[in-house]
Amino acid sequence: MKNTTKTKATTTKTKKAAATKPKTTKRKATTSSSSSGFHSTKFNFMTSVLIVSLLLNLFTAAIWITLQVTTIYDASLYDLFIGR
Repeated sequence: MKNTTKTKATTTKTKKAAATKPKTTKRKATTSSSSSGFHSTKFNFMTSVLIVSLLLNLFTAAIWITLQVTTIYDASLYDLFIGR
């Protein structure tokens, strides 16, 4: 008789544990392909702007480092910006 009591208690605990598990919710599939296309286009545009910006910054940094290291271009830059 004690064995049946233990199994009933065990199955009750198992049912309670199963009942307390969080339920998963299903996501709705997006039916609008234009929405995902817009986000893709926006992402591509932002990526291209970032790449162009990085290239311009690298070019500017290379020119600046060159001007800091050498004195050859000083007279040319003076004539370009200040010379009349």
